[in-house]
Amino acid sequence: MFGAHSYTHYDEKGKAGQPDQGEQLVEDDPSNLIDEQGKQVLMNKLVGHMMAASNKGLSKLTNLYLEMIALMARKYVQKEWPQLFTSLIGFMQSSTDLSVYKTVFECVKKICKKYRYMFRSDALYSEMNYVIENFSGHLVNSLGQCLEMAR
Repeated sequence: MFGAHSYTHYDEKGKAGQPDQGEQLVEDDPSNLIDEQGKQVLMNKLVGHMMAASNKGLSKLTNLYLEMIALMARKYVQKEWPQLFTSLIGFMQSSTDLSVYKTVFECVKKICKKYRYMFRSDALYSEMNYVIENFSGHLVNSLGQCLEMAR
């Protein structure tokens, strides 16, 4: 039909597209998207697969892994996925390839991008301090290593 438009439903409080409590499906609940075992498998394997794809020059696959890590890190980076930064740092320390550093820095950039849009809170500052404590010292060391590799 020519000129047909779809309009978002607004409730009496002006909230667009908010389903009633009775309308929410079980599949829509974020806790049902992946089980605990699947989450652990992803946390253990994603960084390794991302680095393997990066080493093979598969940029589209590397970008896909970067996005997956960033999405998971939004929720799990500090409490449930503390080994994320440890594994990223391990790859940097064991490599002499600048592309590994680029991939790790891109991953940290995507993880930290969410901080731009978050409201100030104790939880935000706690997570930012966690990232700074776990990554800043290695960042300075890796800068020296990158300069040596570039020479």
